[in-house]
Amino acid sequence: MRLRRAICLFLTVFSVIFQANCADWVLAISAFDGDEAFSTVIPNLILAEIPDGLVRLTTSTEVIEKKRKSILEARRKLQNQMQEKITARDEVVFSTKPDFQKKNDILKYEREIQDLQNQIIDNIEEYELRDFYPDPVEANVVFWQKSRESLYKMPSNGKVTGVDGLITGSITRYADFIHVKAELTLYPGGEKAGSFESAATIKEMDLLASEIAAGILDTVVNTIPVSIAVNVQLEEGDDVPVSIRIDGNKLASYSGTEDNRRTYQQGVHEISVSAPGYKDKTFFYDFSEDTFFTVTVVLEKAENIKLTLNLPDAGGIISYSALNAGEAPADVYINGLPLMGEIRSDEGGYGFFYVQRPDVAPGSLSGNEYNINLAVKDSDPNVIIEKSRRNMYTAFGLLLMSLPFTFITYGRLESAMNAYKAGSHTAEIVDEVKKDRIFYFISLGASLALGVNWGIRLGGYVKAANSLLPEIIIPEE
Repeated sequence: MRLRRAICLFLTVFSVIFQANCADWVLAISAFDGDEAFSTVIPNLILAEIPDGLVRLTTSTEVIEKKRKSILEARRKLQNQMQEKITARDEVVFSTKPDFQKKNDILKYEREIQDLQNQIIDNIEEYELRDFYPDPVEANVVFWQKSRESLYKMPSNGKVTGVDGLITGSITRYADFIHVKAELTLYPGGEKAGSFESAATIKEMDLLASEIAAGILDTVVNTIPVSIAVNVQLEEGDDVPVSIRIDGNKLASYSGTEDNRRTYQQGVHEISVSAPGYKDKTFFYDFSEDTFFTVTVVLEKAENIKLTLNLPDAGGIISYSALNAGEAPADVYINGLPLMGEIRSDEGGYGFFYVQRPDVAPGSLSGNEYNINLAVKDSDPNVIIEKSRRNMYTAFGLLLMSLPFTFITYGRLESAMNAYKAGSHTAEIVDEVKKDRIFYFISLGASLALGVNWGIRLGGYVKAANSLLPEIIIPEE
């Protein structure tokens, strides 16, 4: 059974890859929605701008979609055949044939039904093969029905068949101007490959069609592929299986060499690497600057550490890394440091903590146990911060309100002093200078006092805000 499944799987994969390398990639365009006067003219103008002899670099996703489509079609045929056999078997049961003949016919149909069921199971296993990730392949771009003049008509059931890429669009007319929006959709799968827009006068339709065709052309031929290999470095002498995934797809095999080199499209890809006894690594990289990449990933040994987190002066709930560790004292088993968490005491206290990694060699903490005492604040710092913020803004507002009086009294004093210096030594001027000087110093003293108060409130606000910073702890054995 396993051998038959393996042979069937090999033939399916080989046939799909062979067909993908040899088959044409059919490009079609349908009449655009909108203004009927241009609904067929503009699509034909766009096709006229797309040259013959194009070669498309089909993506791995397209190959997988085609493979799955062929597997699904084969499954439907098997299910129809099995239904026919079941119907034929049921007809025998209710027939007037002799019992011995009924028995023979029923056994024959049962064997055929069982064989079809096994084929359907094989088919389902092929469809669910997650590790199959083929390289992109080249395909010759041809037009629908081998003609630029043939527009694709949407089937009544809405299922697009017979094409690999379909251009649809809409036209909006504003007096002598037209706006065209076109979309390229890939089949099977119905994936939107690109959207293209342009606007021009009716007399410039050729230019408009040329601009849209240029955008479609780049998407049809696809980008230049890049070659990516991932080399993983473990500790010397370690021989453990390594799992590498690129964009979520697991590579078929890995033995520490470049046998995992694969071809992908340019752009940002996600690479994930894991191995038993090591810390997982996941990162993104933009593979656009070159066409040949070798990525070296150095994995660090996993460190299984036990932390006992205590609240000496209170009881409460401790959580870390968005996980609930439970009531204090809480035992936490982690894979390496640092670790960040928060505390909520039974009395309403609150706090953050940050367990920093000691300055030791990677991997040397494995198996260690640490007993850590955490400090908790008496109240929620968010409440204190809000109160300090209000006090700070109130003090600042009072300071601003005092400044106009200080400026006014200073101006009156300066005016009286100028009059006195100009020779107006009358008793009235002298009394005014003395009075303005008193008012000025009172206003200035009030502003200075309010300024000092604001500075104190600002310092209290900064201190309260800093209370949200976690307590830094370096564990000691």
